[in-house]
Amino acid sequence: MKGGRFSGFSIKTGLVFSKIPLSPNHWTILSLITAIVGAYYLSLGFFLFAAV
Repeated sequence: MKGGRFSGFSIKTGLVFSKIPLSPNHWTILSLITAIVGAYYLSLGFFLFAAV
């Protein structure tokens, strides 16, 4: 069982994201911004906004 339960999902997600012309550094910055915004809302107690 190579890849596990989510291998098909990972492949499809990878194909979709590969069509978006962003470099790996751009993806990292985007994820850091998302994490910081989520942590900010979590610290304020807005759990629903932090989850989105």
